[in-house]
Order: sequence, then C-alpha cells, then structure tokens
Amino acid sequence: MKSGKSFLAEVWENYRDMLRAATMYELFFRVVLPALIFPLFRLLIRGFLYLAGYQVIANNTLVSFFVGPIGVLTAVVFIVLVSFVTLAEFGGLLVLSRNSYWYLPLMGTGAFLESLQHIKKIFRPSGIKALLYILVILPFLQIGFSSALIPAINIPEYILSFILASPWLTVLLVIVFALCVYLTTRWFFAIHFVVLENEDLATGLKHSNELTKGHKIRLLFAVFVIQIVAAIAGWLLLLIPDLLYGVIVAIENSSMLWDIFFMLFLTILGIVVTIVPLILGLPLAISYSTVLFYRWRNRYERFVPIEEKVLPEVRVPLIQRKFIRIIILIVAAGAILWTGFRNLTVPIPYDIAVTAHRGGGLYAPENSISGLKYAIEVGADYTEIDVQVTADNVVVITHDTNLERELGVDANVWELTYAQIQEHSLLSGDAQDKMPTLEQFLRTAKGKIKVNIEIKTNGHDQTLISQTVSIVENLNMQNEVVITSLDYSALQKVRVLNPNLKIGYIMFGVFGDPMALDVDFYCVETTFATENFIRQAHLNGREVYVWTVNDTDSMIKYRDRNVDNIITDYPEEALMIVDENVSE
Repeated sequence: MKSGKSFLAEVWENYRDMLRAATMYELFFRVVLPALIFPLFRLLIRGFLYLAGYQVIANNTLVSFFVGPIGVLTAVVFIVLVSFVTLAEFGGLLVLSRNSYWYLPLMGTGAFLESLQHIKKIFRPSGIKALLYILVILPFLQIGFSSALIPAINIPEYILSFILASPWLTVLLVIVFALCVYLTTRWFFAIHFVVLENEDLATGLKHSNELTKGHKIRLLFAVFVIQIVAAIAGWLLLLIPDLLYGVIVAIENSSMLWDIFFMLFLTILGIVVTIVPLILGLPLAISYSTVLFYRWRNRYERFVPIEEKVLPEVRVPLIQRKFIRIIILIVAAGAILWTGFRNLTVPIPYDIAVTAHRGGGLYAPENSISGLKYAIEVGADYTEIDVQVTADNVVVITHDTNLERELGVDANVWELTYAQIQEHSLLSGDAQDKMPTLEQFLRTAKGKIKVNIEIKTNGHDQTLISQTVSIVENLNMQNEVVITSLDYSALQKVRVLNPNLKIGYIMFGVFGDPMALDVDFYCVETTFATENFIRQAHLNGREVYVWTVNDTDSMIKYRDRNVDNIITDYPEEALMIVDENVSE
C-alpha cells in the first residue's frame, strides 16, 4: 500500500513507470493498427454497399440504407469492431497503470491479452451503458480519454449554428451535455472495477456510482485538471514546428532539393507532433484516474480489501515481446514516413476562389440583387444562390421552402405565384428588395461574377431542373455558372441535359467512396474537408468547395489545405486572406 505521497506525486510516479510500455502500446493502437484496420474497414464498406446495390451513399440516402437489413448489419459489425478495439486500448492501459501502481511487471502484450479477458463482460445486454459511455459520451465531452478510433465527436458547424439559432434546441443541447456530465460522474470508474478488480459490468456500474457518491464535484474538478494539463502539453508541442521552421528558414539555401527536404522534414515533424500528444495523453489520463480510483476506493470498508483481490497476470515470453516491439516500431516508422511523403506539398500560391454565401453573405440581404451587387463590389469570384419554383413555374431565388423567415408569409414557395411573392419585400433588406427570379439574377451577374446555383428539390418542382438549365443556356452563361445540389439524381439530370455544365455534389454525410460519383467537384461542410479527402479529390481530377467558412482561423486552414473554393458569409475577409497567400 502506498502512503506518504501527495496525489500528484503518485500520479507522476505511476505515469513515469508505465510510460515506456504505454507508449509502445499506444503506438500500436494509434499508428500501426489504423494502417492495418482501415483497409479492412474500406473493404467491408464496399462489400456491404455492393450487397445493397450501391457504390457510395450520401445525404438522405444514408437514412434509407441504415434502416434496411443490410444497413443494420453494417452498423452492428462496425460497432462491434470499434468497441472491441476501443475496449482493448482502454483495458490494456488500465492493466499497465494497475501494474505500475502495485509494482508488477509492465508488459504491453500481457496487458493486451488480459484486456481481452474482460471485454467479453461488456458484450452483454448490460454492456450497452458501458459502450454508450466509451463510444459516445467520452468522445462528446472530450475530457482527455480519447481513443484511437473515436478521438472526438464534434457537432458539425452548420448543425451547431442551426441549434444555437433556436432557443429550444439550445436548451436541449445544454440538457444533453448536462446529462452526459451526470452519467460520467456515475460511470467514471465502472471500467476500472471491471478491469482492475475483475467484476462483472453490472456490479462495476453499481460500485462506480457508490464510489463517486459525495465526490461528484471533486471528480469534475479532477477531470478539469486533466483537460488543463493536456491542453498545455499539446500547446507546447505544437510550438516545436514553428520554432524549427524559423531556424531552418534562417539557413539560406535556394536549391530545389533543399526545399523538398525542408518540406518533407516539416511534414513528418508535424505528423509526429500531432501523434505524440495522442500517444502520451491517454496514458496520463488513465494514470490520473487509476490513482484517484485506488485513493477513493481504499477509504471505504464496504469494498473487499484490495489485498484480497486477485490481480491476474498474463506473461508473454521475452523473445516474443521483443519481436512484437520491433515489428511495431518498423511498421510505425514506415507509416509515418509514408504519410509524410503522401502529404508532402511544395508551398505555391494557390488559385483559390471565394464565394459569397446566399448572394452577398451577411453584409447584404440574403439571396437578393443588392446582395449580388455587394459580392461584385468586393470582388468575390462567385456568388452562391438557391433556386426553387413558384406555383406558376417561375424559378426564383430562395433558400427556404417556407417563406415565413424570408418574406414573413407562412406559405410554401410552390403555393404562391410569382406575382403574389412580389407583393412582399425581403425581411432582411429594404422595401425595394424583392425576391428575384433566376433570370433577373443571372442577367445582373453576367460578365461580372460567376454563379453557384444550388437546386433545391422539394417534390413540387417537376420543371425546376430543366428550366434552370434552359435559363443558363439562353443567357449563354454555361462557363459562368456551376450547378450544385444535395440531390444526386438532380445533378445527373443536369448532366444529361447539358454535359458541359459543371456540377458539384453537396455532401453533409457520406458512406463509401465518394470518388465513384459522377461530378466535377464536391461541395462539403468543413467537417469533411480533411487533408486526405482534398488530396484524394485532386488526384481524381475533382475540385473541393468548402462551406460555410466564417472565421479567420478556418479560412487560413482551408486556404493552406489548398481547397479550390471557400464559401463564406464574409467574402471580403476571405479575399484578404487568400490574397495574403498569393502575395507571399
């Protein structure tokens, strides 16, 4: 039994002693395993989609797929696989932390094998709570216990904006967050009881709640401390590439070979610096929680004395352990080098276009002629609009199906004639700001700015696609217009009507290989605009438009990722940031 040490000293000792084994363990889960398991995941996805008759599914098709039998089977298989890997990662680190606490041998292979013995306790009806906690609540709260496969669950920006715009949805989000925090204070030590004390899950959940009773505020404070330490450590590590960049730039060398080496070095360094906090962060959180667990547990007589607990130990021969370590190091080094070469980019001025969202962004009335004129005035490359049809088949510019927000009229666009719509002014503008037709809008834009036309299908628009294409053709603006939609079938109709029109698929969710889609570019929400996705799109000859990019840091990030088009409510600011890169 440990005594006479401060809590933080005990945590540091536990972490220090297990660090070597834990680092190798996390290197396997964070670098080696993804290199092995992600190809398997892709193969499974293709197989399940093939059985359902798809190559790729996106947007609303996702729902219809996952409510079907093959979709349900797909979800079950992936939940089981992800759960297995995540529980093995958490369980093995808990075993290492326990062994460090009790001065037992620290072997990663033994910890992994022992964790497998406990996983079977989770895959029972009562295990739903544990899976909910590990796979959903912890990634959602992002309190330092991030696993390799589900490091975090972030609400997409467009969904968060929609929620925050509604008081009721905002309250609901706060309630959900509070519920997650409350369940965390109840279930925080459940896996500890399962792994460290060999209890079944139901008993572990019960004992976890008993252990935290009366200490829930202290537990939240402890979690807060973990967050602060992790944030500071991550921030310090992220300074390293910037410091080295300044040093290397000071070395004058104009050769192309030096430039390539320089960029490769920085790329690999950036990857390593990104991985290191992930590899070291979870073991620290586990050490912190393990010491806290034993400190609180030993104060209560209602639990069986720790000395009477069986501490199972799984031994692996030394030669096998060394062989496994060598394999992990070789594969990890290869994966990092390969990723570095694959991500290698030479710094060049990017030809990035800026699109004013919904006409002119937030500085002008939405989807209006005055908004268009503002976008032209500030020098935006594109203006983005939404089109639907009225009761008398006039193509008008409107984002919402119901016109109450835009015109103050509680009616759907297809229920009113264009003349009836013209009786009302846009609420976001002046009295003279009326809802324009597509033809009026394009005539004003012609020769001054390109137009991104989003086709919004609503089931009452049989002529929308053909009319839109005809209007563009009649004005001879095929080279000044791109067509986008959330409806893939609508884009295919455009392709048939006029193969020369550039089409882009708006995606807020995708399952499968999006490169199999017959489109010229992808219009994606920021969550999906990853470096890997952008690189794959460019390799396949596709462009990437990102929406809606409204803060300076995001504009810089996607500029540096070499996206082709930034869609924003602040076009003037985005143009300044893009121009900064061109002038460098």
